[in-house]
Amino acid sequence: MLLPLLLSLLGLTQAQHHCCAPIQWEAYLGQIEGYYKPNTHAAGLIQGVDIVSYDALNQRMVITTNLYADGVHLPITTVHNDYANHVQWKFNSTSCSKVAITGKMPSNCIPANANYTGAIYFGVGRDKLMMDAWTYALSNVRFSITMTQNGCYPVTEGIVGTFGADAGTISQCKTGDCTDAIIAYGITGLTVGIKSQSIFDLPGHCQAPSSHDPIDGYTVAHHLHEIRKRQA
Repeated sequence: MLLPLLLSLLGLTQAQHHCCAPIQWEAYLGQIEGYYKPNTHAAGLIQGVDIVSYDALNQRMVITTNLYADGVHLPITTVHNDYANHVQWKFNSTSCSKVAITGKMPSNCIPANANYTGAIYFGVGRDKLMMDAWTYALSNVRFSITMTQNGCYPVTEGIVGTFGADAGTISQCKTGDCTDAIIAYGITGLTVGIKSQSIFDLPGHCQAPSSHDPIDGYTVAHHLHEIRKRQA
């Protein structure tokens, strides 16, 4: 989900060197996620698509999620993070919330502590898509990402870890709520730049927002965003 996120996808490399993604890009992120909550023994499967518009130039990002949780279609929801003004808007077709956010916009560069793990490819023969693979950790979460060698664009991301306040080791929490999750993303339709600035417009019902989050329940994407934000 998330976002957020998803922001480890933004770090790219060429010739095994750390480098950065474009400062503005848009893409579709297909995802499948399995999660388990040790404290309640709840478990489930989430799958669907995120549509992402990332704009580091103006310090803002929009993610629209279209997800199914255990076969049930969730309301299509948009998260609009305005880092320049420290505000997050979250809305669906009927409700809108506005809350303050802190910290910098997550970087579009691969973390300095990422380890190169080798070259791989999709396809065969002259149709090969050559990629470099990297792994790194943030808090209790491990990431594995692949990027094209030609052009440095993200292709896949895998995430394994424990999300939540006071999270301990994987499959174990010290106190409070937490979620163990395995998440896989595939990135398609990536384009450089923002096709239409209207993607950052707010709907009319956000003129009178509440502080109630229109998204209830699954919170891995929120925790992932918080982890990455602290690293920014």
